Amino acid sequence: MLGKLIKHECIATGRKYVIFYLVLAMVTLCNTIIQFISIDSVMIQGMKGIVMGLYILTIVGVLFCSVGFAVIRFYKNMVSEEGYLTFTLPAKVEELVAAKMVVAFLWQLVTVILCILSVSVMVFQGRENEFLKQGAELLNKVLQEYGGVVFAFLLFLAVSMLYQIVVYYLSIAIGQLFSGNKIIGAVAGYCLLSFIIQIVVIAIMLVTGMVFNFKEIDAYVKSEQGLLVFLYLYSAFMVCLTAGGFVVTCRLLKKKLNLS
Repeated sequence: MLGKLIKHECIATGRKYVIFYLVLAMVTLCNTIIQFISIDSVMIQGMKGIVMGLYILTIVGVLFCSVGFAVIRFYKNMVSEEGYLTFTLPAKVEELVAAKMVVAFLWQLVTVILCILSVSVMVFQGRENEFLKQGAELLNKVLQEYGGVVFAFLLFLAVSMLYQIVVYYLSIAIGQLFSGNKIIGAVAGYCLLSFIIQIVVIAIMLVTGMVFNFKEIDAYVKSEQGLLVFLYLYSAFMVCLTAGGFVVTCRLLKKKLNLS
């Protein structure tokens, strides 16, 4: 059932994300074309500045909309009036939440990759072959010398993205407990969760500082081995938070669901 839910969610959300990506492609193409114009005039330079500003806003907007759409969809499907239909499906709450979480994560991953490619096109336009050659050589060198760190860092970024999605979903699950205004409740829930997590992180840092010397920790983290240990430990910490957030979200939607 989870596979069917993921497939349906991909199809249902794909229409929106394709629009985001088409807008990004069009603005990138327009910006690339206008940057090739070599006419030295105030009007042309002004147009280049306007298009570049529009391009930057588009990048930010696509990244923001990628997250925002996933959050809004979860809210509408799970805790608004659409929830009456959603919860009639022959699926567990865990499967419903997991499907939305996985699809949101995949779309955010695709969005980040496309934005990076778009920026690469803008920065290296006219020098793509040189960029690809030098980039391949640099990537090969980095992977040979720091392959472990690169993998740990990518894992850290992936876990961070998944963790953030769960935080948004948990905030909505908390917010739906307030019949008066679920959106305000969700915002309050997000602020509360952020505050609690910050307190936990500070407490861990203080305890660590009491056991070990801060200067020694700083020096150790700056080494390759120390950086690896830090990335893996912090990733494991966020995995625990993500798992806990997922469990609490499902429990709230299962035991305390409020669709009024």
